Amino acid sequence: MEVGKLGGMLLMEGRNATDGRNATGGKASFEHEEQYWRQRRSFESRGCIRLIAEAGEAADLELKAVKDSLESCKQRTVIAEHNERDLQKKLQAKDREIEQLTQILEQEKKDHKATYEAWKAKWDELMTIGTPEEEGMPAMDELNAGTSKDPLVGPELADKDPMLAD
Repeated sequence: MEVGKLGGMLLMEGRNATDGRNATGGKASFEHEEQYWRQRRSFESRGCIRLIAEAGEAADLELKAVKDSLESCKQRTVIAEHNERDLQKKLQAKDREIEQLTQILEQEKKDHKATYEAWKAKWDELMTIGTPEEEGMPAMDELNAGTSKDPLVGPELADKDPMLAD
């Protein structure tokens, strides 16, 4: 079928495209025209279907991306909750350890105070005994010349014990 343009009118093989009559004045067969419109509608519907399919594919891809993102968020949430539980357990363990160390420190303070009080009492007792001058004992300078001036050494036993002097 040959199509041409003449003076703004569309002509197709001897037919006037505006009213569907052929050049001889009779009714033109609409077979070609119907076929043209069927093809055009088919093409348009295929185009619409193609557009719908492409839009559906794009929507599917977006939906998949959203689902993947949601799944990723869920996984991160599960991991974060697991980490939180672990940290809570560690914190509880540290709290128990702090409590134990506090009790140990309090006990050590009590023990230290008791030890201090015991030594202080012993020191006070030793200080109340006094010095030899206060009790009427001879001072170190007043000891006999034959005895040692060191009160811890004591007298020599060989001089005084006849059994040891062999």
